[in-house]
Amino acid sequence: MRRSLAGRLAAALALVSLPIFATIGVSLHSGFETRLIAADHDQLQTKSRLVLQLMDEAHADNTPESSYRRVNDMMRGQEDMEVTWLPGPADAAAVPPGQPYRRTGEDGVVRDAVDIALTHGPIARARLEVDTRYREARLQRYATVLLGAGLAGVLLTSLLGALVAHWVAGNLRRLSAEARAISIGGRLDTRHVDDELGDLVAAFNDALGKLEASYRQMEGFGADVAHELRSPLASAINGAQVTLSAPRSADALRDALASNLEEMERVAGIVNDMLFLARADQGERARSLERVDLGLLVDGVLAYCGPILDDAGATASRVGQATAVCNPALIRRAMANLVTNAVRHADGARQITARIEALPGAVRIAVFNTGKPVPHGVALRMFDRFYRADAARSAHGDAARHGLGLAIVRAVARMHGGHVWAEGKVRDADGQGVEGTLVGIELPGALASSQQRLRAG
Repeated sequence: MRRSLAGRLAAALALVSLPIFATIGVSLHSGFETRLIAADHDQLQTKSRLVLQLMDEAHADNTPESSYRRVNDMMRGQEDMEVTWLPGPADAAAVPPGQPYRRTGEDGVVRDAVDIALTHGPIARARLEVDTRYREARLQRYATVLLGAGLAGVLLTSLLGALVAHWVAGNLRRLSAEARAISIGGRLDTRHVDDELGDLVAAFNDALGKLEASYRQMEGFGADVAHELRSPLASAINGAQVTLSAPRSADALRDALASNLEEMERVAGIVNDMLFLARADQGERARSLERVDLGLLVDGVLAYCGPILDDAGATASRVGQATAVCNPALIRRAMANLVTNAVRHADGARQITARIEALPGAVRIAVFNTGKPVPHGVALRMFDRFYRADAARSAHGDAARHGLGLAIVRAVARMHGGHVWAEGKVRDADGQGVEGTLVGIELPGALASSQQRLRAG
C-alpha cells in the first residue's frame, strides 16, 4: 500500500500533541485537587475556631450544657462534615490540635480531620471531620472533563494537520500534473513554487536537462554510428558484388579480399572503440595503476607516431617532465590519439609539441600544434563522439578516422578521475609567438588503487 503524507503528518501531530495535552491535563487536575484539599482544611480550621468560640461563650454565660447543642446546631446541614465529642485527654503522640490530618474510620471511609482541645466542660476534646468522598467525586468528574477535552484537542490537531497536509499536497499534485505533461525541452515553472519545493523543482529541471542532453546525444549517436558503419559496409558489399559479377584471377580475388578485410578492420575498430566508450560511460575506473615516468611514455608515443609525422611533414618534440600514477596503456592510447589529432590539424610550420606540466595536486599532459586556433564553439564539442567540424578538417588521414579519437581521450581522463580541455591562441613553448591549439588531459596527482604497483620511471 502507498503511504499517505497527510496520514503520516496527522499521526505525527497526534503523537506530539498527546503528551502535551496529557501534561496540561495532569497539571490542571493536580492543581484542582490541591485547591480542594486546601479549601477543606481551611473549612476545618475555621469551624474548629468557631467551636472554641461557642464553648468559651457558653462557659462565660454559665450555661456549659448549651455549648454542645450550639455546636451540633452549627454542624446541622453540613453533609460532608461532622463533629465527634471525645472524652479523655488527647494523645501526646498524635497530631497537634488544630493541625489537619487524614484518617480512616471504622467504616473504612477516608476523612480529613482536626482535633480540638477543649478547656471547659466535662469533655476534653472534639474532632471535626470532612468526608473525602465528596471531594474525590468532584475530582473524578473534573478528570473526565479533562480527558474528553484532551482527546478532542488531539483529534482536532490531527484533523487540522491532515487538512494542512492535504493543502500542501495540492501543490505537489499540481507539480506532478505539470511533470506528466512535460515533453522534450519542457521544464517545470518555478515562479509560483513554495520555497520548500524550490530546490526539488530546480533539481528536477536539472535532471530533465541532463536527460534531454543524453537523449539528444543518443539520438545523434545512433545516426552517427549508422553513418560510420554504412560506408565501410557498403564498400565491402559493393566490392564483393563486383568481384562476383565476373570470373576473376587469383590475384584479383586476393586484392578484393584484402580490400574487404581493410574495411572490416575499420568496422571492427569502430565497434571496439564504442565498447570501450560504453564501459567508460558506465563508470569503469582505470586499473593496473603504476607510477609512470611520463617523459619516457611520451617519447615512446612520439617515436610510435614517427611514420605519421613523416608523411605529414611535421616535427615533434617534448617539453617538461613529471611522474603520475596511471594506467600506462590507457595514457599511451590517449597520447597517440592526441598526437594524430594534432598532425591532422597542424598548419604552417607544422610543429607538434608534447607538454608535460606538474601542478599542485595534478599533472597535465597536452599536445600543441601550430596553425589556425580552434574556435571556441569547436573546442566545447570536439570531444563528443563522431564530431567533426569543417574548419578542423585537414587533408591528412581523413578517410581513415571515424571521429572517436578525442572521445576516447576524454574517456581515459574520466577513468583516471581527471578531465580534458582545449585552448586556442596558445603561444608555442619556445616563445616564438606561433599560434595554434593546445589539447590535453589533466590527471590527479595521486590515485588510490588496491592494484597500484610501483615501477621506476
